[in-house]
Amino acid sequence: MAMNSLNGHQISSIKNEKTLASQPMWQRYYPHMVVIGGAAFIAAMIIIFVPGRFEQAEALFERGEYVSAFQDYLELAEKGDPRAQYALAMIYDRGLGPNIYDPDLAFLWFERAAVAGFAPAQYKMGEYYYDGVMVAEDLAKTGYWWGLAADQDYHQAWSRLINLYPMRSDVSYLGKRIWDEDLVAIRLREAGENGHGYALVLLGNFYLNGFGVRQDIAEAVSLIQKAADQQNSNGLFALGYFYQNEIGVAADPKRAEALYLAAAERGNPAAQFALASLYDAENGSLRDAEQALFWTYIATRHPFVGRESGAALTAKRTRAARAAMVADIRASAYAWQPAFPPPTAGATEFYGEG
Repeated sequence: MAMNSLNGHQISSIKNEKTLASQPMWQRYYPHMVVIGGAAFIAAMIIIFVPGRFEQAEALFERGEYVSAFQDYLELAEKGDPRAQYALAMIYDRGLGPNIYDPDLAFLWFERAAVAGFAPAQYKMGEYYYDGVMVAEDLAKTGYWWGLAADQDYHQAWSRLINLYPMRSDVSYLGKRIWDEDLVAIRLREAGENGHGYALVLLGNFYLNGFGVRQDIAEAVSLIQKAADQQNSNGLFALGYFYQNEIGVAADPKRAEALYLAAAERGNPAAQFALASLYDAENGSLRDAEQALFWTYIATRHPFVGRESGAALTAKRTRAARAAMVADIRASAYAWQPAFPPPTAGATEFYGEG
């Protein structure tokens, strides 16, 4: 089956809507996003999408039926759905399907989704300008796009921003950067006060390690606690780590378990891995071989756990569990879904978020 592609008029209309901002991100980062694209932007925001159509395309995509998914994504993308625009761009970018690899169209659809305010697309646009791919390298525009994505608590964007705008004490990161001694801590605090939990986690890490600020473990705990109170999965995980390892708080394995579990149920892979390790601790008061194996199966789905090390952990914990229960544990783990899915689940999760 041949892929449909965009016609010349459609490509021209996308190119005419290219509206890349030129000012540095930090000059206009807070408190709100600028309106981009005028009436076209407003129209995109009021489009009524067909209920379930995007989810149908997602299901096709996840089954590897890229040709069929492409048709649905294309129709929705042309109507202005930024999720579909992003998914369509990823298909063009990765060449998922016959005769479909087209980096030019990938860039144009990423940009359209980014202008419409879709955080994963804004992050991708920042990568284009950081790497100098398809466009001239421009760190100010990198910061602009990553800043917009971070404004929506897109975690990868926050992580890249703190390296783009490092402080003087940060000498380990060797990538491209824009110097500013104090800006990172200031902006992270502002973002945290505006409800961005991951910014609080990052700032807490600065105080924990003395990165660009005076080391203050009590302040680190306070910031991480605020992130956890917002039910931010990274804040819950970090606070659990503090309670497990007696960092600024009294050791409390049960409290650590509850925090890890809350983060794990929000799809946080680090918390899932930590929970498995907590249950696997040989001399731990919470040792539970079956729970250790269950969370190991879930944690090792994630690419940050190397394939070999994941297989070794699974084999080790399988031997420790009761043999009669292994099959049921495996089935339960593979059927498990987060109780509180991350905001960028679905097709975007295929490429990894945050």
